[in-house]
Amino acid sequence: MKNENAKPKFQLRKLRVAKIILISLIGALLINCAYLAVETICVKTGRNMPIQSQVTGGECIEQVGLFWRVTILCPMTTMEQQYTPSPNIESFAALQFLSAIMITAFVLWILLMILSRRMKPALICIGILAACALLVTGGTKLKDAWDDTPEELIRVTVITADLHPGVYNSINYPTNASCLVLPGEGQPYGYLDDQEVTDFISPENVTRGQLKALLKAAKAVAENTDTDQKKDFAYKISIVYKTRAGGRKVTHIIGFDAFPAEWESFIQTLGETCGGNYLREKPEMVRYSKEWFCETFGISEKDMPEGKTVDDFINQHKISMQKICGMNPYSWNYECFDPQKLLK
Repeated sequence: MKNENAKPKFQLRKLRVAKIILISLIGALLINCAYLAVETICVKTGRNMPIQSQVTGGECIEQVGLFWRVTILCPMTTMEQQYTPSPNIESFAALQFLSAIMITAFVLWILLMILSRRMKPALICIGILAACALLVTGGTKLKDAWDDTPEELIRVTVITADLHPGVYNSINYPTNASCLVLPGEGQPYGYLDDQEVTDFISPENVTRGQLKALLKAAKAVAENTDTDQKKDFAYKISIVYKTRAGGRKVTHIIGFDAFPAEWESFIQTLGETCGGNYLREKPEMVRYSKEWFCETFGISEKDMPEGKTVDDFINQHKISMQKICGMNPYSWNYECFDPQKLLK
């Protein structure tokens, strides 16, 4: 016999959707307020927040929690200056707090709808959110691809270890190209002759299609580039161009040990795009050694200051194949090599 005075059991299935929404909102508010209280106590008492990341930079340290951000000032002082500690700067992210409530409420609503066996509305909402996320992600990628579309060529720098007399080894489009000059041809030391170029095609006359073809040819080289820096330097490519959005992008490639099979096609495309045809399609790579350097540039121990050796000269100026070929060792910039300036 049933107990007539027994209280009816709580049944989630009998709850209306409106009540489930209300329960979700109240639950989300309680959860987030409880965590906010814990995080606030930590901030006010100088303790670490339960969920926290730390960013250090300049003269401050930032501790970033879910809802609070604490900036600790750490000004640099000299030995003579007296350090006076400044109060921490605390900021509350109200918008982030409200967003957390809404996200938590939605998650609770989905769970309650599933538990109450109302699968269809929950699945529809999940599907709509997934579709919106895909649309936003896809739209963002399409916009980025549109913005990053190559629009205008600005500069091309190609530096190679194809160092031979009478052969151009580097170009810095659209202004100059360089080649090796041996000692005795105008000065006692060898050097790289930086020559102004007048037959380059002007960047504004390079079409968008030609620019894309050049970048594609460079990409083919990059895919087969040996990047092992322990090996001998072979080449460096730098292509700077404007994008459709008005920004600048740079393609950097630096290769070692050998020129890949795609090099010939790249140089052909470079010549068609920029004009001039200065670099060789089949270069002969030179490998660096102290003996080769001294013989090629006419440098010996007698050229060194008293108490200094050629090894001291090489180490002091960080002379390497990259630097000799025209590459600044501290940057990607083009810089023609002239040992006479270093000797002075």
